Amino acid sequence: MKKIYFICLLALCITGSYKGAAQSTEVTFYTSKGNIVVRLTDTLTPITVDSFLSRVAHKFYDGLTFHRVVAGFVIQGGDPLGTGYGGPGYSTPDEIVPSLTNVTGSLAMANSGPNTDGSQFYFNLVNNSNLNGTYTVFGMTTSGQSVIQAIGVVPVDANSKPLTTVYTDSIRVTGYTASVSTVNKGISASVYPNPSRGMFNIDLPYIATKVEILNMQGQIVYSKEAKGTLHVDLHKQPTGLYIVRAANIYGSSETRLILQ
Repeated sequence: MKKIYFICLLALCITGSYKGAAQSTEVTFYTSKGNIVVRLTDTLTPITVDSFLSRVAHKFYDGLTFHRVVAGFVIQGGDPLGTGYGGPGYSTPDEIVPSLTNVTGSLAMANSGPNTDGSQFYFNLVNNSNLNGTYTVFGMTTSGQSVIQAIGVVPVDANSKPLTTVYTDSIRVTGYTASVSTVNKGISASVYPNPSRGMFNIDLPYIATKVEILNMQGQIVYSKEAKGTLHVDLHKQPTGLYIVRAANIYGSSETRLILQ
């Protein structure tokens, strides 16, 4: 899995590890061969998923190709250069989870060595147990496995690049399972709609609760103390991934928010 090394973006680590009830974001890959629906492993691989969702929100993947196809192995995409050596300009650490393996239909990050995950990803066409422990698996296909297999048999050149371009028109968040709130010490803040276009609500406990919203650089872009339902307007903020922090006398929580 060749890809250029990048400097780690430390800001991605400020959110820490997400604890609490298991959760999963659903994303849909709209490709030139059809749609692929994937459930991401938010709770088990939080840094990888946060980084991926931030790129999705910024439409980083729109129009990119599957630049590497190896029949009976993997299909690989996510490179803005289309050469296998491009990326987002930063890297994130590996999140190797023993229960997440390279089975057929799983989604994983390509890399060029330990802790060099960037933007390139691959889908497993078969069970590739030899890849376990080396690459971060962060999702599983729930619909569109036939699309993955169709891409896996397209004619390629000597460098495994499709002779006819196969591209991802876009990747979008299309749903969630369980709660999108990650709870610490017993309080929660429910954000809806999420993803949002800038206007959204936060349901808080009916006691004074401080709310802070941070961008991926760790900067506070919104701060207010409230209780009950809080109406928020962030339509002037850039699209991307944000963290909603809520804290009161009973504890604190963090919730991911996507602005589209």
